[in-house]
Amino acid sequence: MSVSDGTEANPMPEDNPASDKPPSDEIPMTPEYSTHLFRDNDLLPLFRINPDTVGWLSMEGTRIDYPVVKGMDNEYYLANGFDKEPNVAGSIFMDSRNIGDGSDRHTLIYGHRMKDGSMFRDLEKYQDDAFYQSHRAFDLQTLHGTFRYRIFSAYVTDTDFPFIRTRFEDDEYQIFLDQIQERNMHPADTEIKLTPQSRILTLATCSRAFEDARFVVHAVLLEE
Repeated sequence: MSVSDGTEANPMPEDNPASDKPPSDEIPMTPEYSTHLFRDNDLLPLFRINPDTVGWLSMEGTRIDYPVVKGMDNEYYLANGFDKEPNVAGSIFMDSRNIGDGSDRHTLIYGHRMKDGSMFRDLEKYQDDAFYQSHRAFDLQTLHGTFRYRIFSAYVTDTDFPFIRTRFEDDEYQIFLDQIQERNMHPADTEIKLTPQSRILTLATCSRAFEDARFVVHAVLLEE
């Protein structure tokens, strides 16, 4: 998409099939949700409109307050809205490699950086240290419950850094967690200790810092 369309570059970098993307027969499929299991869930009306619905993302202090969908690939919702009609703003969407039930070790959600301030444009607020420090927690409501996350890192990166990686051995995952903490543009949060058991959520959009730049926000699931 071009900037004249109101959007920036594709927010999701190309995956590295040599080291990151799982074989096609290992990519988790979208669960076939049964409506009787979620009759008391606020997301059920949205699920009836679009069965690709997997959640609702809300972030206090921003205009980010959207349904989250997950397609069969990571291309469709770049150019289609929640109603599945063509839309330059696309949708807020979860990586198709994720299961989306809260069991994923690393969940990723993408969105365009729109000129009108919509979609993931307000992620850039997390570049400001005062805003970052005062808006660390947010909720992701899903068909399986509401999950509370705490942000621990935010930074601009190029697409060579594999922040979209989803599959790890335990030692690889700890190295990855250490790397994304070290990239944080803000003072480190000494209260957060990430381990191979930590489940994290990454929010990613494009950035105008340089060509093919991405702005990335990482958060860890707060266990009850």
